[in-house]
Amino acid sequence: FCFHPDEVLKREDLIKQMEELNKSKAKTVNLDLVDEQLRQDRERRVMAKAVWRRRWAVLCCCFCIVLIAAPAALIVYFAMGSWTAVCYGSEGGACGFEARADFGVAYTPDGRVLVVAGRDGTRNFGDVWEGSPVDGNFKLVLADAPFGARHGHALLCDVAGGGRLFLLGGDAGGVNGDSIRPLRDVWVSETGAGWKLQTSSAPWVGRKYMGAAFDGASHMFVIGGFDNHGAGGLNDVWRSDDEGITWSIVSWVAPWSGRHSHGLVVLPAGSTAPGRMYIL
Repeated sequence: FCFHPDEVLKREDLIKQMEELNKSKAKTVNLDLVDEQLRQDRERRVMAKAVWRRRWAVLCCCFCIVLIAAPAALIVYFAMGSWTAVCYGSEGGACGFEARADFGVAYTPDGRVLVVAGRDGTRNFGDVWEGSPVDGNFKLVLADAPFGARHGHALLCDVAGGGRLFLLGGDAGGVNGDSIRPLRDVWVSETGAGWKLQTSSAPWVGRKYMGAAFDGASHMFVIGGFDNHGAGGLNDVWRSDDEGITWSIVSWVAPWSGRHSHGLVVLPAGSTAPGRMYIL
């Protein structure tokens, strides 16, 4: 009745029912009483519908609030969750390696964290460190890796391809008054201990602070970055299907503006759109 307030007993049917009741009493039906009864029934039905409409509105509002608030609460909870220091310190402190910026870091399928190269205020590093994310026990793997000292490079782990490591580009200068020397080489390593040069001169311009990622099918991408020409950065997109040996251009001028130091996210397998890339 809350959806159809006007569907009450018809006037003729009500009169017939009242005539049946009054047969034994030999009374005539009061038509004014019939009309009044029908009017009251309609009013009650309209009021009932209004009550149920309010209830449905409150229910819908509560559902929408829960639908929006629950994911937001989860995001806030995980974003503001407590952090535990695995290791801390600087200048060769508890973590082992010197304090640095613009380094490469990767997490391998066998549970290792690798810290590769980087810079401090006076020099570039060309070392490789590996450690555990559980106890923070980092050890030196290579003091002088064959790819040389650099910062601002990309370090990737191809999980779909067995967990091999790839180092791309970076800057061999840019510290302690030295001029910027952007690189365009690609190196590969099985474990981080031995490195093999894939190409010393990729077709993309030498750069640092670029975005780089695998798409889940072992296709490697280099996106944007800084090449020391202008302040805005690059907005090209490159792709390699053979582990960084050869490259093809995807877009010379992507629709987003030239940039560097941006975030690049690739949706993993099992997501709504695996392999889709987002630039932030």
